[in-house]
Parts: sequence; C-alpha cells; structure tokens
Amino acid sequence: MEFLPKNTFLLTTLETNRDCGYLNFSKAPKPSERARTFQSLDWTNKIVTVEPIIDFDHDKFLDMLVEIKPKVVFVGYNSHPLVVRLPEPNENKTFTLIDALKRKGLTVLTKDLHGLAEKYAYRDFFEGSEGQ
Repeated sequence: MEFLPKNTFLLTTLETNRDCGYLNFSKAPKPSERARTFQSLDWTNKIVTVEPIIDFDHDKFLDMLVEIKPKVVFVGYNSHPLVVRLPEPNENKTFTLIDALKRKGLTVLTKDLHGLAEKYAYRDFFEGSEGQ
C-alpha cells in the first residue's frame, strides 16, 4: 500500500451481505470476508460496487456498506439476466437501500437498473427528494 499514490481508488464488489448459498453464484471469497478485509484497509479512497445486486438483508447490508466508508457506491442489476440467473431484490428493496445509503451521506451512482433508473430519478424529482 505504501507504493500506491494517495489519489488511487481501491474498489471491491459486494453483491449481497449473505454468505449462505453465495458459492452457488461465484468462486470469489464470501461477501463478509471481502467486506471485513476491505474495511480493515487504512485507505481514504474506497469504492464499493454492488453489481450485480443479489437479494440481501437490508439492515445488515446497509451497515456493512456504511462501515467501509466508501467515497462512492455503485448499484446495478445483473447486466446479463438471460444468461446468468441471480436472485435479485425487487425494485422497492433496491431503491430503499439506495435511499438509505444516501441518507447516511454516501454518494450512490446507479448502473444497469433494467430501465428503472429513470423512473427512480423522476420519483426523486416529484417527491422533492434531495437525491444525489
């Protein structure tokens, strides 16, 4: 780490907080292991990508993400749903997480939300929300 310029961003992917069954989808280390390791890094510029988002436990996942203290959280659905089947959360659950992350002061950027990002942006506008 001492060889990295201070403006380097470190990134990890956390699709869910759930370890149980995770190995059915990926050969990567379990989400809890990656989160714990990433959180322990003494580095200011961190990014977490939640893509492809997999169903999660709201409060546990929110806490996991907030504890990492990322500069940015990217959230997106599976970009190949016809090829790779994943247990995705429904629209309401995803946007509830996004809203909660923003209320915690995190910058959230959305990626592939199956065409729902525009609907979400309009919802923010019409509800007078101060979404980021």
